[in-house]
Amino acid sequence: MRTYSDFWRSLTAIYEESEARSIASLVMERCLGMTLTDICMGNDDIMAEADYDRLQGIKERLLSSEPVQYIIGEECFRGHVYHVSPGVLIPRPETAALVDWMVDDFSARKSTEGMRLLDCCCGSGCISIEMKYEFPDMMVEGLDIAEEAILATEINAMNIGVDVKVFKDDVLAPVQIEGTYDCIVSNPPYVCDFEKRQMRANVLDWEPAVALFVPDDNPLLFYEAITDMAVSALSDGGSLYFEINPLFVQEMEQMLVSKGMVDVVVNESQQYNNRMMRAMKPLD
Repeated sequence: MRTYSDFWRSLTAIYEESEARSIASLVMERCLGMTLTDICMGNDDIMAEADYDRLQGIKERLLSSEPVQYIIGEECFRGHVYHVSPGVLIPRPETAALVDWMVDDFSARKSTEGMRLLDCCCGSGCISIEMKYEFPDMMVEGLDIAEEAILATEINAMNIGVDVKVFKDDVLAPVQIEGTYDCIVSNPPYVCDFEKRQMRANVLDWEPAVALFVPDDNPLLFYEAITDMAVSALSDGGSLYFEINPLFVQEMEQMLVSKGMVDVVVNESQQYNNRMMRAMKPLD
C-alpha cells in the first residue's frame, strides 16, 4: 500500500468505492498534508517511510469500522471544523438542515438581542454554536449529561470564537432552569433498538449509544421530558425545535399538542423530510 490508489482500494472491503475514495482523500490531506493536486502529480508515490507506517495504522483502524472523523479528530459542519472524539456524536447533515431552518426563522425577526436559547443534549455543540455564530447578540446555552460532550462543546466554541455557556444536566431528571428561554432546541437520542440491525458498524460499534438509542417501548422518552421542561421553561410564544425520528411523526405531533404546545409544524422544505419539527408555547 504505497499510493492513494492502493489506500482507497483497500477500503473497499467495507466501503462503497465513492466513499472509500472520499475517506482516503480526507485522510491523505488531514493526516499527511497531501492534497489531490499532490496525488495527481504522483507525490504519493514517494511517500516517506514514517508516513507509510502511519497510513498503514490508519487503514487498520478504518477497516475495523472506526469512523474517519474520530481518527482525524474533526468533522466539517456548516463551514466550520468541529472537534469530535469517541463519546461525542458526529455532526450530521440533517442536523445542519435543522440549524438552517432555525436560522431562516430567526432571521425573519426584527431583533434577537437579549433572546435566550437552550440546546438540550448538545453533544459537540454544533447547534448552539452555529446559532450563536449566526446571532451574536443572542444568549446561548447548552446542556448534556456526558462530560465528553461538555468538553467538546467548550473546545468547539473556543475554536470558532463564540461564547456558549455549557453545563452538565440530565434532561430525564428535573433540570434546574433559571429564568426563561425564548427557544429550546434538541437533537436527542431517538433511534429505537429495533433499528440497530439496519445500522452500519461505524455508527453502531463506535458512536456513543447514550446519544443515539431509546427503548422500543418508549421511543419519545427524551422528547416528552424536554417538552415537559419547555412547557415551564419557555417564555410565552417561545419556540421548541426538534430533530426527530421520521417513524414517529404523528406520535410526536400528538404528544406536543397533548402537552399544550401549539402551531406544530413538520418541516418538509429541506431535503430531509419528516426529520425536524417546531412547536410554540401559546401566548398567555
